[in-house]
Amino acid sequence: MMIGTKSPANTDLITAAVVYCIDNVSTTVGQDAMKEYIVNNGVRVLSCYLVRPRRSRWQRESGIIPEDRNTFRLCIPREQRGKLL
Repeated sequence: MMIGTKSPANTDLITAAVVYCIDNVSTTVGQDAMKEYIVNNGVRVLSCYLVRPRRSRWQRESGIIPEDRNTFRLCIPREQRGKLL
């Protein structure tokens, strides 16, 4: 699913890539370490960003942001999704 109104410059990249949410990762793991781990497992990383953790409904309603785990937005080539999973 894509949200927004601006067309991307390279639509081939969108159809050739998949985006995953990697959640519940130790706070000692940063972007570089996550990317290195995935690359070392034979997967090409298009992008990897640290994002806010997913929250349960009551956490969202209460304004609670978990600080006990890291969450990443990971984009990889579609043909390599089997290697990641």
